[in-house]
Amino acid sequence: MIGRVVKRVTHRFVRALVLNPALRAVSVLVVFAVVGFGAYEMIAGGGSPVALPGVPSLSAAASSAPETFLKGNQSYDANLVWSSLNDESQKRFQDGGGVQAIQSQLDAARQKGIRLEQFNYIGKKDLPDGTSMQFYVVASTAPQAGGQVQYIPYVFTVDQTGKIAKVE
Repeated sequence: MIGRVVKRVTHRFVRALVLNPALRAVSVLVVFAVVGFGAYEMIAGGGSPVALPGVPSLSAAASSAPETFLKGNQSYDANLVWSSLNDESQKRFQDGGGVQAIQSQLDAARQKGIRLEQFNYIGKKDLPDGTSMQFYVVASTAPQAGGQVQYIPYVFTVDQTGKIAKVE
């Protein structure tokens, strides 16, 4: 029954498009407007994208702190790493030497030939307490591994302020 109704309505709509040039022109304009608006939204990154289950969206990364942390490791810049940490994490590092200790670790990694080649955002899970977990895969090379690329998973716990509380 419903199939017949849908078939009949579709038939009448297509027939009206064929016989009525004004309706055809309006339909073409509407299609172009929808496609153009969709392309604009994708490029501009605006709007609220439809979330598909199991597929991370491009706008899912609410915090740039994990990327700042990884860029700091990639460029051996302790200040970038430090700026990505929340106050509590900075306090823990401060007891161990602060930014200077982080820079020493990064310099030691550079001397050993350890390099972060690239990092990829995998996804994010918002938690009920306002924090989130953000998942990355990091491609790293080291002389100990024969210069082969190793893929290392990173899990960042990001607090409500958008700074890193914990790195696993």
